[in-house]
Amino acid sequence: MKKLTFFAMVFLIITQANSQDLHLRGIATNYSQTGRITPKLSYNLHILSVVNTSTLKIENKTFSSGHAHFILHLLLNYKLTDKWNVGGGYAFGRHDIFGLRENENRIVLQTAYNYKIGKLTTNNRGRLEWRNPLNLQTNVRSDASIFRYQLGLNYPLYDTKKSKKAFML
Repeated sequence: MKKLTFFAMVFLIITQANSQDLHLRGIATNYSQTGRITPKLSYNLHILSVVNTSTLKIENKTFSSGHAHFILHLLLNYKLTDKWNVGGGYAFGRHDIFGLRENENRIVLQTAYNYKIGKLTTNNRGRLEWRNPLNLQTNVRSDASIFRYQLGLNYPLYDTKKSKKAFML
């Protein structure tokens, strides 16, 4: 697994990324809660609300400021071993950006592998999302599948043998 992480990091570093030349300014309020149901089963509740505070003009079309995204997400995780876990859940999204207004249902499946290298903890997560957005202007429903890979690194800025809680990098 360490080799897979190394190759994933190299791939991400050498791959050229292109993005749109947009400058969105706004406020993103975020609430996340994680807890245990049983020793092996846990949950994560995530709520995100984004307000775009700037009016944009793109190709002679004006997009006014306002509420852009709302996402409510609930995920259940099952711990297979100390290093492996699997999860699944549902998310609802409401989007209003660049004139496209839609409601979206998402089914999420994921697996994660965690391991330590000294004090550094790594988290490798693969996530498959099946999205089903409904365009509210045209009443047309779409299907989309997205696979995401996330590499997380966590380094404690304290002595983990003396304390269980403190800042992490």
